[in-house]
Amino acid sequence: TYSGNFDARFYASKPVNAWQAMASGFGSACMPSDHIASGFGFAFACIPSERHLAPLAERADSLEDALRAIDAAFAQGRFAAKERVDLAALARRTGCQPFAQNELVPDELFAELRAEHALATIVLWPGVDRSESVLACVDGCAALKGLPENERATRLAAACGVPTAICGPCYLLRVKPDTEWGGLGLSVVDFAPSEIASRELLEQAQAANVSSAADGVRDAAKAAMDLCVSLLVKTLAASHAHAPPPLAQAEAAAQPLAGGTADTPESTLEKGAEGAAAVGGDAPPAVEAEVMQWADAQDEVTVTVTVPARTSKADISCSIRQDALTLEVRTLPEGYQSVVNARLFQRIDVDDSNWSLESLQPGKSTRTLVMTLTKEKKMRWLTLTRSG
Repeated sequence: TYSGNFDARFYASKPVNAWQAMASGFGSACMPSDHIASGFGFAFACIPSERHLAPLAERADSLEDALRAIDAAFAQGRFAAKERVDLAALARRTGCQPFAQNELVPDELFAELRAEHALATIVLWPGVDRSESVLACVDGCAALKGLPENERATRLAAACGVPTAICGPCYLLRVKPDTEWGGLGLSVVDFAPSEIASRELLEQAQAANVSSAADGVRDAAKAAMDLCVSLLVKTLAASHAHAPPPLAQAEAAAQPLAGGTADTPESTLEKGAEGAAAVGGDAPPAVEAEVMQWADAQDEVTVTVTVPARTSKADISCSIRQDALTLEVRTLPEGYQSVVNARLFQRIDVDDSNWSLESLQPGKSTRTLVMTLTKEKKMRWLTLTRSG
């Protein structure tokens, strides 16, 4: 089995050797299979990072379906390992000093990194002489979460003339411009696993990548695919979005009966010290993201919670600790009263942290509770709490 590194210039001048090296790199015991389930749609291929597995044939009804399947595979984070995490990439991601050793990366932080994923595109074969291009879809967060190197995909990229270290599974699609295809600018053509080690494909890819027109075609294909990915990300975000809790219903239910009186809202900003004890036992579900939001700054983290207008500081139990935060708002609907009860992403300065309840604005049915958490170390927070 070939285990050396590919040189794009060498294989541009000696394509036959490139093809022979690629073919031997896949090995006779795991040659790709072109068996694809029957049906409509198109075929694409997957090169697993596990060397003992042959390249796989996949099928999808549309480009969106293919990208959804690839995104779901990347989200699993299979074979992510803390000992392989790129510490320099982690330092850039968190904005803090790099860890001296991989073993020092906190397990909670690695668990969050493992869940991160991003669809990234590499144009292996720009369609210079023909309209079709071959793209590789890889996980853009592979180095960050320590995925193993995909040796076969790395060799394929180098043999095509675009040397790139690829980690984790690699998906291959053949696309061509199509301005009428759903407005996305790309349509998809079958790509069989047997083409991965195809001499014809490698020769054409090498020739295309050294062509003077390669950069423009490559940029156009990548831009079109990036547009598809960005639209998919927006679609997935919209499908996972939750509706906010019915604060208006809660307000209506809280109106006093005839002859009764409602709480009189304070006219000034109410400062709160540490509230009642932390909520224990089985907490109700956390409040929806539209009601609680947080923002990261260099020195502090700000948490805002939208609460009913009748809320007073007597209705709030807030416990701010060095490494944990608990907030309960008793005027929120049942099941949403436990806003947060979890460990913080990083330690904070308790003495310099506080919460306040903004004064009620005339005509508003809600008001805002604001928590200011001063960081102990000035580093970027990936999330508010360790539980996400």
